[in-house]
Amino acid sequence: MIDGVKVSILKVCMISSPVSGKLKDGIGSHVFELSKHISRLGCEVHVFCFNEITKDLVVDGIFVHSIGVSKHGSRLSLYPELLLGMTRELNHFAKKYNLDVVHGHGGYAVGAIMSRLSRRIGKFVVTIHGVAYDEFRGRIRGIREFEEELSKTAPSQRALIAGFYMPFSKVLGTVVYNLTDMDIATCDFVAKEASEVYHIPFSRIKMIPHSVDPSRFSLAGDTHFRELLGLNGRKVVLYVGQLIARKGLITLLNAFSMVHKKIPDATLLYIGKGYMKESLQLQARKLNMQGSVIIYDQFITEEEFPRIYSVGDVFVTPSLYESGISTCLLQAMSSCKPVIATNIGAFPEIISNNFNGFLVEKANAIQLADSISFLLSNEKCSKEMGERGRETVVAKFNWKTNAGKIVKLYESLI
Repeated sequence: MIDGVKVSILKVCMISSPVSGKLKDGIGSHVFELSKHISRLGCEVHVFCFNEITKDLVVDGIFVHSIGVSKHGSRLSLYPELLLGMTRELNHFAKKYNLDVVHGHGGYAVGAIMSRLSRRIGKFVVTIHGVAYDEFRGRIRGIREFEEELSKTAPSQRALIAGFYMPFSKVLGTVVYNLTDMDIATCDFVAKEASEVYHIPFSRIKMIPHSVDPSRFSLAGDTHFRELLGLNGRKVVLYVGQLIARKGLITLLNAFSMVHKKIPDATLLYIGKGYMKESLQLQARKLNMQGSVIIYDQFITEEEFPRIYSVGDVFVTPSLYESGISTCLLQAMSSCKPVIATNIGAFPEIISNNFNGFLVEKANAIQLADSISFLLSNEKCSKEMGERGRETVVAKFNWKTNAGKIVKLYESLI
């Protein structure tokens, strides 16, 4: 027993971003859900995450250990802290608890490099959530496309990304991902990109899809957020995610202006935070749409989060570039919502066009508007498409199944 929680045989240590609270990101959500499910399968799971506050917790049977990093400083200054802090804690922890597997996630896996080289840890697995090198290229494309809507610092952002982060991330990724016993990719798109960019032998990459827990997402109508935002009786086009340029949010707004002319009771709801909030508000005013566009950027708790999808009649993810699988897309599909995504990256691995969703060309506001209008105007088709979307997630992107595949991978290495 550790802190009153029953332990088991296979001991796994995850290295992640924060897995709870306001600092939790996409990787943190992935790790938290994966950890819960492999814990239920008989693993003792410890999660090392980097946070401004150091506090050890037991959450849903998972042992969460926070390692402090600076409250201020650049991303460059963070890497030495990750290396030194994680090396010290991981070496001590591996010896004390006799870990079987250390499982790093994304760039946070850098924290295990020194422990791996000094052979202080056993088997080392890394999940590649996206190819950072390509993500930076995508971010540059996004900034260029909407430079007028961004601040005057955009050119310097491009210079920093191109001059430092892109080459640095490529070198670092090549080192980390070739020191592992096995690399896991969250989709075929990431597997192919990672093999090419980081020179990983393709045979060493195991594709196990990023997943969600469909049981957390309601199939019945939940009116909480509709009532909160005054949207009862409105047709709602929903976006959930970061408010940043590469997400294609201006294209969505322009498409919605066309939809609104046909369907005047429609509302566009953005849920998320990011530097494009003011740009979106300005564009909405230019289109005289400010009364029909809502940006909700308040913190939503883990318990409340599944309820936000009930507000939408159609879910849209209009990204110009994505380096992995969208959690929000899977969550919307789990909620039986008809979905529209751009025909890029891993989206075609999830959506079969005209079957469980629509795929449209990126930055094509007319095509996007036509798809939104069709779904808002055809309730029967929308309902059927939403049901097929949920069936897809349950069958292919479900932690209940895919967590077991990861446990089997651990066992094959030991």
